[in-house]
Amino acid sequence: MSVAKKKMSNRKRGQYYLVKSLKLLKELGYQTTKLETNKMTFIKGHMIFIHTDAFASDILAMNEKEIIFIQVKFKTDGKFSHMKQWKEEFNKYKWPKCVKKQLWLWAPRKKVKIEEV
Repeated sequence: MSVAKKKMSNRKRGQYYLVKSLKLLKELGYQTTKLETNKMTFIKGHMIFIHTDAFASDILAMNEKEIIFIQVKFKTDGKFSHMKQWKEEFNKYKWPKCVKKQLWLWAPRKKVKIEEV
């Protein structure tokens, strides 16, 4: 008797790769915190949650040498066609020169690809 494999939602998949990124950073000696939040609001009598990122980033990572703001992305097909848009999101803010900005791009069964912004 086989059990049908339940399809993972995009939100759950995103959380999976966010946690995977946090674990990898901790293994590399970084202190980390999540910057994304869910804000509760009421619209027409219904409670909904709105997902927001601080400074266009999912993760803040730092060690004694550097501070990195990271946006984690996942694509099932491995094609990251919105790179320009994601980079523009980062560039909306005024960043000190000492801060690094990175896009962490995940695809199924592959190592993370890190793009400097």
